[in-house]
Amino acid sequence: CLLELQLFHLDFNQIAVLPTQMGKLTKLEELCLQNNSILILPLQVGNLTKLRSLTLDVSEMVSPTPEVCAHGTRAIIYYLRSIGEGQSTGAVDLRSQGLTAFPIEIFAISSLTALHLDDNHLVSLPPSLERLTDLTELTLTRLRLTSLPYVLGACTGLTSLRIDASRRFRNPPYEVVMKGTAAVLDYLRRM
Repeated sequence: CLLELQLFHLDFNQIAVLPTQMGKLTKLEELCLQNNSILILPLQVGNLTKLRSLTLDVSEMVSPTPEVCAHGTRAIIYYLRSIGEGQSTGAVDLRSQGLTAFPIEIFAISSLTALHLDDNHLVSLPPSLERLTDLTELTLTRLRLTSLPYVLGACTGLTSLRIDASRRFRNPPYEVVMKGTAAVLDYLRRM
């Protein structure tokens, strides 16, 4: 029975898309996908919590990104599982994932209320952030940000915004950041 599989070697099979049913192979411990054309791992791979070895060609990966993949199998599973759980809970925790770009999968979560991106390598946030209209909590501490996009002010439900208040922050200025979420959002809305 396939559901009992522990090792699955699919190298050199010209696979472009993994079926979402892969997530049902919960006893899988080793999955080899090298030398295929896979760019996106289905979120259901996040259900493979016993997976200890996942080998794939990461340089062209779109989701998860090569940065996440570089942190190994556990990081990939955590990333996919966090996004997948976010679809049902409305909360996504992607702290310490080595992210250098905003995860595009976030925009597929229709009712996202909480997003935690602390301890990553993000230097900017996308203007499309304004699409996260249900967002109430956003944490952006220990990142490389020096400014917030003005469109963040369009997230009218945002009540908790955590960012590092440092003198290097340019927009909004340090003095505004020190006054808290309401002041930051008011500043961004007036720009």
